[in-house]
Amino acid sequence: MTKEEAKSKLREIARVGWIATSTHCRQRMSERNISLEDVENVLLWGEVTEVVWDNKYQSFKLTVHGQDYDEVDLTIIAAFVDQNRILCITVHE
Repeated sequence: MTKEEAKSKLREIARVGWIATSTHCRQRMSERNISLEDVENVLLWGEVTEVVWDNKYQSFKLTVHGQDYDEVDLTIIAAFVDQNRILCITVHE
């Protein structure tokens, strides 16, 4: 999967809100005062900078850089769970 293909699929899924968050991601969001809306904003408007195949989980893992609603830079590591869902693995500033 190319970065452009990943970005297109990511935005398609994020538009309908099928975004799950891992326990680790929710902990990091709480620690850093990052809302789900901030995560959604990055997934909808950020740039996919890396796409790698994860053999262990048999899915593509993405690194997405963007900004939250306060224009603070955020990086999200996410994975395609299936054709219709994204799992946010972690988030950091």
